[in-house]
Amino acid sequence: MATQRTLHSDIEEDNRDMHEHSEAIQVLRVRQRVSSEENIRLPELEGLGESYQMQAQSSGSPFASNIFESTDGVNEQRLSEFPLYISQQETAVGTERELTSRSDSSSSYNEQGGKFRFIRVRDKSRSQSAPARPLTELEEMRSTIEFECLQFAAVNARQFAYTRDGKLNFESLEGFYHCSRFLEATERLAELLDIKPLGRTYRCHFSQPYRLLYRSFEEFGYLAEVVESAQERLPFIIVNGEKYIFSANVLCHGENLLLAFAQLRDHIMNLFGNFFDETLKSPDISKRMLNFRKHLIDFDKKWVSFEKAYIFELMLIEKDARRFLSYAIEIERKMTDCELAEKLKGSIVIRSSTYKLLRKRFVEVCGRINSVANYVGKGRDDLSADILAAAENVLRRVSDYRSKAVRKLASKIKETFNVLRLIFRKYAENIEMINPELSSNQDLVEALADFEKAWEKGKSYLLDPSTTKMLVGFSEYIEELTEKYREVRDKLESMEADIFLIIPCLAILRNLDSNNSTMYCLYYPELQTSSKEADEFARLKELYNSMKKRVDSYRIYNNLEQAIIGKSIKGISKSIKQEDVNKLLHEIKRFAILLQRNKPSDWNLFLETAMGRVCVHNSPTVLNFPRTSS
Repeated sequence: MATQRTLHSDIEEDNRDMHEHSEAIQVLRVRQRVSSEENIRLPELEGLGESYQMQAQSSGSPFASNIFESTDGVNEQRLSEFPLYISQQETAVGTERELTSRSDSSSSYNEQGGKFRFIRVRDKSRSQSAPARPLTELEEMRSTIEFECLQFAAVNARQFAYTRDGKLNFESLEGFYHCSRFLEATERLAELLDIKPLGRTYRCHFSQPYRLLYRSFEEFGYLAEVVESAQERLPFIIVNGEKYIFSANVLCHGENLLLAFAQLRDHIMNLFGNFFDETLKSPDISKRMLNFRKHLIDFDKKWVSFEKAYIFELMLIEKDARRFLSYAIEIERKMTDCELAEKLKGSIVIRSSTYKLLRKRFVEVCGRINSVANYVGKGRDDLSADILAAAENVLRRVSDYRSKAVRKLASKIKETFNVLRLIFRKYAENIEMINPELSSNQDLVEALADFEKAWEKGKSYLLDPSTTKMLVGFSEYIEELTEKYREVRDKLESMEADIFLIIPCLAILRNLDSNNSTMYCLYYPELQTSSKEADEFARLKELYNSMKKRVDSYRIYNNLEQAIIGKSIKGISKSIKQEDVNKLLHEIKRFAILLQRNKPSDWNLFLETAMGRVCVHNSPTVLNFPRTSS
């Protein structure tokens, strides 16, 4: 009975072993026979299942056993980056193997860590005591991390993107990516072949934007941007409208680097293909690796020569392109020191001759910067410090209850001046990070656009006392109309189209009543000369004066004003015919249109200023001066 029970348990154990053995054979058996030159990717071996682990026997895949058995951090790290290949001849095609199972916890493939753990595989096709087949030198080489890096570089070199003229296409994301990865693999190959990078202490003298591109000044630090610059071969560049020519030394080093890069790419692709040539002998392999090492050393020399010469010349160009910013920063610092010194003395800063001179120079530099950076506006450089002085004079003499539009213009001129000072203070903290192409600094461009718009109006209306007086009077008249008529205020706030005809009509009516011809001398001088329009305007004045004699002047002026605005009115007086009133209104509109069309740009600027349409920020800019130590 005991004998039967033992026999039964032995049979069950044999069946279980056979089941596990057949399942393992089904997993490992290669379905198709292919030539020894064809390759499969290692992930094909991941179908072993969660309950099996395998470690390649020396008679199996020497390449796989070398890589997978290694727990070296370098190999584990590179497995996730480099695609690996094994010859199907090395996988023991059609061979039945016996696998010994282990715990499920250690059998799976860890994709994050990239670790493969295998157990020994015994080949049933031959005796257990058969000696392992010795590895060829080519097989040993294909099992190294150097081969992985070489393969990674070759794969990326094969995927370079090119333009129609045969150049590398760095504008495409794919082209730039594969070039960067190729250079990374080149760096790794140089490190594995014990190639020391040439001295790169010159990188310590790079400006901050360039220093940030490198992880360390002692590494190779190959960048795709440098290869792109060498390929462009630009004899000169234009920055802020000025032409800067590269030296012949830079152009020569760029050509040498580009040639070395192309040779290195071709050599890597050829060398990678040679490692699948089974006819290669040991001396050939050593010779080709030695030759490849020389290519890497030569490439590094030419890289250092071009990088050093090119970036140092770029830094000189950028420094010269920022010279106006440097001038403005220096002058602004001196202005701040002068303001603090005068305040400590208890003196009025604006009366200091030194401060006036510094402010004059500062405005001149701002005008020069505006001419090269302000692509939004006109880029004027003829705006002087007299405009700022006139604006300060207006703020002192024109009260808050008078022309709000003129005070707003004067305040805007002073505010834009302070905004530029604040920007240059910010730039002084790290001027190297400022784009040397000044028009590419958006905050500077916006500040200059506001500066030019306000100061241009100041030059037109604040420097000449008679023009300033005219602007103050006309803007006060518009503000009175907004308080007197709600229709005018609503139209101004919504900027309706008819308001731009109503205001010049009211200006003509005001001229008829007060005989003030200052505005027309500027915007319609034909009315002051002997011309057809002057004669017609004179007859219009006679008609208006004849009406004033028959009716109270205030009443007729008020009724005509309401009619121009659009309010319905009844007859002005029985002594005045309605036909004469309609004729007068018609002629006023006709001359208002002529006034707008004679000098449209000048008139629009004047009307915009008088209406108070000046670009303003939500809150005024206040300069905060540093505190002095007690």
